[in-house]
Amino acid sequence: MADPLSITVSVITLIQVSIQVAVLLKQFRDEVSVVDTTLSGLLKDVEGFQHVLESMKETFDQKDLKAHLQVTGHVGSHWKNLARSLKDGTETLEQLHSLLDGVNKTTSWLDGPRKQLRFKSAIDQIATFRDQIQSYRGALQLSLSTVIL
Repeated sequence: MADPLSITVSVITLIQVSIQVAVLLKQFRDEVSVVDTTLSGLLKDVEGFQHVLESMKETFDQKDLKAHLQVTGHVGSHWKNLARSLKDGTETLEQLHSLLDGVNKTTSWLDGPRKQLRFKSAIDQIATFRDQIQSYRGALQLSLSTVIL
C-alpha cells in the first residue's frame, strides 16, 4: 500500500542503503590510488540523493502535513507512484552496493591494481547506476516539491 507511513518507512530504508553505498564508495576511493571522475561523481550523486531522502523524511515527519495527506484520488496516485520510485531506487542502490562489494573485495596479492582492474571492468555498469540515481533524485525532488505545495 502507498500510505504515508509506508512511504516514510521506504524513505528510511533507502537512506540506510544509500549510506552503505556511500561508505563503500569512500572506502574504495581511499584504498585505490587512481580515482576515476565517474567514481567521484557517483559518490556526490549518492550523497545528494541521500540529502533529498532526508529532506523527504523530515517533511513527512511534520505533524501538520500528516493531517492533510490523502490516500485516494490524484494524491493517492501520487503516493503509489512515489512508493514505486522508492522501491525502484532501493533495488538500484542494492544492486550498486552488490557491484561495489565485488569491485572492492580485498585480496592478499596486488590488491590495489586488482581493484582498479575490477573497477575498470565495471565502469559501464557504474555509469548506468549513476544515471539511474540522478533520475531518481530528480523525481523525488519533484515529488517533495509537490507534497510541500
